[in-house]
Amino acid sequence: MSMVNMMNVCALLVAAYTINVTCAWAHHQPEVPEEAKMLRKF
Repeated sequence: MSMVNMMNVCALLVAAYTINVTCAWAHHQPEVPEEAKMLRKF
């Protein structure tokens, strides 16, 4: 596996993780793009 492929996999995993958790600060919850909503588990 090349370094670029590893970085792509890591970026996808981080995106899937962050789309399923809420922001720690109540006043800063940015809007989620439509493309990222397909990564949601609920």
